[in-house]
Amino acid sequence: MNGDIVLKVRNFVEGDGSLLLSSLTLHMTLTKCPFQHHNRNRCLGISAQCSVPKSLSMILQYATVYECGLAVVGMIDDVAETHRERERGRKQREAMNAPDRYERFVVPEGTKKVSYERDTKIINAASFTIEREDHTIGNILRMQLHRDPNVLFAGYKLPHPLQYKIIVRIHTTSQSSPMQAYNQSINDLDRELDHLKTAFEAEMLKFSRDY
Repeated sequence: MNGDIVLKVRNFVEGDGSLLLSSLTLHMTLTKCPFQHHNRNRCLGISAQCSVPKSLSMILQYATVYECGLAVVGMIDDVAETHRERERGRKQREAMNAPDRYERFVVPEGTKKVSYERDTKIINAASFTIEREDHTIGNILRMQLHRDPNVLFAGYKLPHPLQYKIIVRIHTTSQSSPMQAYNQSINDLDRELDHLKTAFEAEMLKFSRDY
């Protein structure tokens, strides 16, 4: 390295005793040395890294002194404030207690994917609870149930944004049952999606041959 690095640290501890900064990397680019008595290319730039204890929040003052006597001094005075803001954000995220993302898709052990509950007050009515699904499945299933002439009512709801399940309610005529209507709609959707997949793959193959 063409220059000597001088690091001066002035540290302080927060009022609550918390220590924020664990490490800091300094990057600075210097212009050519204005002196003419030696090779200017030897005084072009410098990069330094400073590691401090995790418990320190600090302000760094750095200086670079060259062989020719040129000195460059700078102050980083917003380091502590920046890390204080990051620490506050981390504590706020922890306080929110947000659930893990995988909980939206993975059915918990011991929980059924689909559960059935019969309505005791209305004949031929029942509710289906489908775990780890949302409006995507709920809406397409509801629309498919509406195609069945034996279905008098079909609807769904998402109980809560943090409860990753939907509840589908079905009411049918005496010629059918909620379970039959549910199974029939699932089978019809399965065949329709298979048809869409086959048609899409055929068009993709045709497109690749043409081009």
